[in-house]
Amino acid sequence: MNIELPAYDFIESLRFAAHAAGKKDVRPYVNGVAFDRTGHSTLTLIGTDGHRLAHARLESPDDAGDVGLWAVRIDDVESLLRTLKATRAKPGRVRITADDEGVIVGDLSGAGAVYRLRLVEGKYPAWRRIAFPTLKPQPTESFGMNSHYLEQAGRACARVANSKYHGVRVDLRGADGLVTFTAGICDADFSHLAEAVVCVMPMRL
Repeated sequence: MNIELPAYDFIESLRFAAHAAGKKDVRPYVNGVAFDRTGHSTLTLIGTDGHRLAHARLESPDDAGDVGLWAVRIDDVESLLRTLKATRAKPGRVRITADDEGVIVGDLSGAGAVYRLRLVEGKYPAWRRIAFPTLKPQPTESFGMNSHYLEQAGRACARVANSKYHGVRVDLRGADGLVTFTAGICDADFSHLAEAVVCVMPMRL
């Protein structure tokens, strides 16, 4: 993996995915954010704690390097988010590479700092089974949801949604009671962020 992106697009996508990641879960493999490079122009950042899942897809036409998935520790991600700064007005640039030990983020502006994100322990969940199911929608009358997860999903989408209207599409997947939030992203706000979705699983009441 060898990708160059606007730092602002990357930071907001990473923050979006990180909000749904496990923090102190007994399953160490969910305590992190996955970098999933499935094609020569796409990088998806994913976070899940087993109750919700957030994924943000970044497009990078000049992408290069190996295809694969690297899941990195949430404490390293949070440290990076506190340190690396960018705004819409001053988006900056970052280069993202990976090796057997983790993901390396290089700040191409300012002092040129380099940040290493270490790999989590264990195998990351098959996130696409949740985000892109093969089940056909079925009608459902009622189901339980965690209100905090719903609020956090809305807030996460609002950060990357159209900066003027803050539009978010909400869908109910009736086959399993899953609720999805899709941010209405505007090209004027993000040049490389193509999609940002949060899936929230139902709960027993």
